[in-house]
Amino acid sequence: MFLNDDADILKLIKAVRNCKEDVYLLTEEGDNLNLKSTLCQYAVVAMVAKPEILVRAQIKCENEADKDSLAEFVHD
Repeated sequence: MFLNDDADILKLIKAVRNCKEDVYLLTEEGDNLNLKSTLCQYAVVAMVAKPEILVRAQIKCENEADKDSLAEFVHD
């Protein structure tokens, strides 16, 4: 699942808090950031200044059911 171009990153982070298992943001450069980690959340918020990184980013959920709670932020 790819991150939407217009995804609100702060709302995404809040939605991830309600996920049952870990959710990762995968960048094209090979970064694998756990969105449940506060340190990784800071890194992702900083990436908002570089939208070209986030445009190509993917979201990976460990729990298939968590995909539904993040549907508004991603596309296939």
